[in-house]
Amino acid sequence: MHGRPRQKAGPPDPEKVKAAAQKAALFGQLSGEVLARRAARRYDAESLGLAAKLVELHPEVYTVWNYRREALQPVLDAGGEEAVAAVGGELALTERALAKNPKSYASWHHRKWVVAKGMCSLERELQLVSG
Repeated sequence: MHGRPRQKAGPPDPEKVKAAAQKAALFGQLSGEVLARRAARRYDAESLGLAAKLVELHPEVYTVWNYRREALQPVLDAGGEEAVAAVGGELALTERALAKNPKSYASWHHRKWVVAKGMCSLERELQLVSG
């Protein structure tokens, strides 16, 4: 694709197949747990940690980003040091997700929501998108 010569497809590498199966199993386990916690309206640190693992594994899951928003909104509304720390954590998480998939609309949308809260440096955002 795009100027690269096509390579013949050979038999699948058993190691890659095994790794993909393990990743799929982990995704299924994490997504089931995170969605159950969202349904139970459980917004504790452990739940946010599981959601972070899930979006780092697959950043395109809008539902998980929305769950994070639901959990963080009260903290951000309260303001203070805890809110600033939460914003920093979310920006770091979105950067890790975008490093994995720079075209992830879900990650960019969440980052835009965090930046709109006004508790972060816009200079850093300009550096991120221009460099």
